[in-house]
Amino acid sequence: MRNLFIIHGSNGYPEENWFPWLKHELENKTDLRVIVPQFPCPPEEGGKHYYSEWLSKLKEFQKDIHPDTTFVTHSRGGVFIMHALVDLGIAQISNLFMVAPWIQYRWYDNPQESVDSFHYNPIDWAKLKQIVQHIEIFQSDNDMIPVEEGVGISAMLKAHLEMVSKAGHFNTSAGYQEFPLLRDHILLRIQKLS
Repeated sequence: MRNLFIIHGSNGYPEENWFPWLKHELENKTDLRVIVPQFPCPPEEGGKHYYSEWLSKLKEFQKDIHPDTTFVTHSRGGVFIMHALVDLGIAQISNLFMVAPWIQYRWYDNPQESVDSFHYNPIDWAKLKQIVQHIEIFQSDNDMIPVEEGVGISAMLKAHLEMVSKAGHFNTSAGYQEFPLLRDHILLRIQKLS
């Protein structure tokens, strides 16, 4: 069975933003099984997230991650999956779509104090390129995440970068309860693999 995972970001949950809409759209238009896990988030805004806790949660689904798997990530979910695919020893997946990914804390007042367990180790770019057949990044020109993040990640992964005008952080507060552009890109890839 072909699986697609939607991975939320910091303080996120499966029912936020465009996640429920995308799940519904893809399940109705394809044979994909869409999985949207809830990762451990701190009870208070601004609390710490722990990579090891997120990795433990994803391990529960490891049997569902195979060459016919696609990942869609939002925000922190991107850096998480870039590490997790390597750390779990995943051999191959079909697609990775990252929305507003980041690996630096460039927009924080004191970046060094903000570095957390998702950022202790460098990303294994070469290994990641071997694991993932196709990668796309969606970056907004007015997000709090600097444009350089998406540009830099896409350069390291030789990935397609889709710049979107005035999309903010691609969340509900930016008007993103639906995301047709992302859906269409996913459908195009799924059709090519059929």
